[in-house]
Amino acid sequence: MQLHMHLLAGAAIVLPTVAAGLTIDTAGVYAFTGFEDQPSSKFTKTTLYRIDPASGDVDFVVNYDAGVVVKPDNYTCLAGQSARMGLEGGVIYGMPGGADSPLIVHDLEQNVSFCDDGIENLWGLTPLQHQAHVGPHGNDEKSQGAQFAAFSSSYTPMFGEWSFSIGKLTVNADPAGQEAKYDERLSFQNGESADSKYFACAVIDTDMQDRVAVDIARQHLYVMCDSILLTVDTSKQQWKITQDVNLTAAQAKTPYTLTSILEFSHTTDSLAATAVSAKERGSSDATLAMGFLNTTTGEWIKEPVEVKAATQDAKVAYDPSSETAYVYTKDDKQTNLLIVDLTSGSSTAGTPISDAIGVSDLLYVGSEVAPAPAPAGKHTCGQHCSTDADCDQTQACKRCEKYILHQCVT
Repeated sequence: MQLHMHLLAGAAIVLPTVAAGLTIDTAGVYAFTGFEDQPSSKFTKTTLYRIDPASGDVDFVVNYDAGVVVKPDNYTCLAGQSARMGLEGGVIYGMPGGADSPLIVHDLEQNVSFCDDGIENLWGLTPLQHQAHVGPHGNDEKSQGAQFAAFSSSYTPMFGEWSFSIGKLTVNADPAGQEAKYDERLSFQNGESADSKYFACAVIDTDMQDRVAVDIARQHLYVMCDSILLTVDTSKQQWKITQDVNLTAAQAKTPYTLTSILEFSHTTDSLAATAVSAKERGSSDATLAMGFLNTTTGEWIKEPVEVKAATQDAKVAYDPSSETAYVYTKDDKQTNLLIVDLTSGSSTAGTPISDAIGVSDLLYVGSEVAPAPAPAGKHTCGQHCSTDADCDQTQACKRCEKYILHQCVT
C-alpha cells in the first residue's frame, strides 16, 4: 500500500491510498501498536494496521507519529502507548487512557487521519451510539460530533485526595472542526462519605480501559472498578448511578472471575466479557475464558468457556452482531487470529497472521450493506437510532429484523 502526504490548510495529514468509497475491504480487525515491540523495521509503533480475518494479511493504515497533525494547533502528533478504540459513523476513534496524549482519529470513508488534543487524561472511551459496522453516512453527524462516554480519575496517595467523574465526550471527525469537549455528568471525591464506595474508580490501572460497555436500548452505561460493577443511567441530562454490584460476592458461586468487558450483548441482554479461573488467577499465562454476565446480579449466565490456545493477556476484538470474538494470539512459533463464538462456546483454530505485529488494542469493523427493499408486510430497516425522535414521523426506533442495533423502521 502506498503512502502519500497531502497538505490540507497548511497541515500534513496522512492519507493511505485505497479505493474511493467504502468496500468490503474496509472491514476487518484494526490493530493499534502503541509502544509495543515490532517484529522488524517494516512495522512501526503508534501505528494503525488492518488485519484481514480471512487471509491473515496485515495492511498499513497510518502511523500517527509520522506526519499526522494535531488539531487545533497543527503540530505533529505524538500518540500514546494504548488507544482504546471505538467506531462511530464510519470513523475510528482512539483514546490513550489517563495519559497526556491526544485522541487519534481515522475516517474510514474519507481515509483521513489526525489527532485531537482538545482533552487529555481521560479513559474508557465508549460510543453512546455504538456502531460496529461501516456503511453510508451523511456529513451532518460527523460535523455535529460523535458522542462517547468517558471517565476522569485522579488519586494522590500522599494527601489522600481522589476524584472520579463520568461524562459525555464529543469528538468532531472534521480535521478543521471543533476540538474534543468533555461534559462532566457525575462526579465523586474524597470528603464525601457517600462517595467512598467509588474510590476504586479513582485509582487508574492499565486494565480499566477494557471494563466499559453501553446498552444503547436502555441507555445504560456499565463500568467495572476493581470488584464493583456500576450501572449508570444516561437517558437524561443528569446522569445517575442506579446500581452497584459487588462482583466478589456475586461470582463466588463459580470458579471464574470477570477480567474485562467486551461489549453489551443485545442478543443475550448481558455483558460479553472475559474471565480467568480461580485456580489460575495471578498467573501470567492464565487461560483466557469468555462468557456472558448478568448486569443485575453480577453472576455468569453460564460458566465461561476457556479458549485453550490463548492467555488472559491476549488482545480481543468483538463483533456484537454475531457474538463473535477475534482473539489475537502470539507465541514464538506462530501468530493467529482465533475466532470464538460466545453463543455456542465453539472456537476455530483461526487464521495465521502474516506478520507478528505487537498490538496494544484491537477493534472489529464489519461491512454493512444497505438492506434491500423488504417484502410486503415486512419492515424496512433504515438509519441507526436510539429513540423515535431520531426518525421521521412515519418511523419508529426498533430492533429491525436481523439487525442487532436499533434502526428507524417503517
